[in-house]
Amino acid sequence: MFDHIVVVMLENHNLNQIYGSSSAPYLTGLGNTWSFSQGYTAVDHPSEPNYLALVSGLAGDCSNPSPNLGGCLSGGGDSTSDSGPTAPSGSYSSDAANIVDRLESNGLTWDAYYEGSSGGCDQSFGTAYHASLLFMNDIARSSARCSHIHSFSTTNPTSMVSELDHTGANMIWINPDNNHNMHDNSVSSGDTYMSTLIPQILGSTEFKTTKAALFVTFDEGNGNNNYPSDYVYTVFAGPAAKLAYKSTSQYTHYSFLATLEQNWGLTCIVSTDCNAAPMTEFFGPMTPPATGGSAGTFLGLSNSIWLIIVGGIIGFVASLTLLIIRARAKLKRTKQTMNQ
Repeated sequence: MFDHIVVVMLENHNLNQIYGSSSAPYLTGLGNTWSFSQGYTAVDHPSEPNYLALVSGLAGDCSNPSPNLGGCLSGGGDSTSDSGPTAPSGSYSSDAANIVDRLESNGLTWDAYYEGSSGGCDQSFGTAYHASLLFMNDIARSSARCSHIHSFSTTNPTSMVSELDHTGANMIWINPDNNHNMHDNSVSSGDTYMSTLIPQILGSTEFKTTKAALFVTFDEGNGNNNYPSDYVYTVFAGPAAKLAYKSTSQYTHYSFLATLEQNWGLTCIVSTDCNAAPMTEFFGPMTPPATGGSAGTFLGLSNSIWLIIVGGIIGFVASLTLLIIRARAKLKRTKQTMNQ
């Protein structure tokens, strides 16, 4: 399906607050151009258990009784209060297996970019409670693994783009901070930030030359809905993804984990990801890579426009062929009449 994947995490909005919203024209267009899931749900509230689910199959602390679909982390804070490293209510830490364990055991590489972090296993920045890889002891206590975690700026992502232009890791994880991920800023400003960040990802060397995929999703909705109906905007884009494809099939954050596992032949972690349906329907033969300044473009035109152009050419050729056949038949009949 894909050789590389880049994950971008956004915050706290329902599907219908983003897709089709006049405040989110860029993300709406991205969904229309690429592979868009309309049945993808978060697994819990608030943010933290969803971030945990995406990397470990777990869903929060044992003090949160429902739904805790993937079990829970022993010790640490209560997931109902969004605990995390340096968060007011305490911190999570776990010896649980996670996606990094699975990637490295299969010779695959990873990097994470956390906006606001100073790099490494810094746990002092404001949104460290969204940095779920830092909850895992076998990452946070390893200097080698901490070297894969980098500082990042949504508005000037030089280091991340440089990696994508020079054979990036198999999995790159990006957490914008709360001023850019729609947690504290408006949908409109968040959409604008994404309209500058995402084209740089899709226009990178990695996305021009390899079977790469971009995965954009939200951790959870705005709190008005619960699992299994907490639907959030979710899209796969890039040359590994299908063009102009939509599905209402039911998926969860565990499905994302299952997709990574199936793609690379990784051993599943816990019952949640082991039993989740992988999102294979969104991938197909490589599509033309993005080369311009906007998402899903080829030679300066969007892929949807290319589909229209190609369809028009095919229709023109078919019509021209039919006209030639009819003309030849008419000419033949005329010659037969003249010879009688």
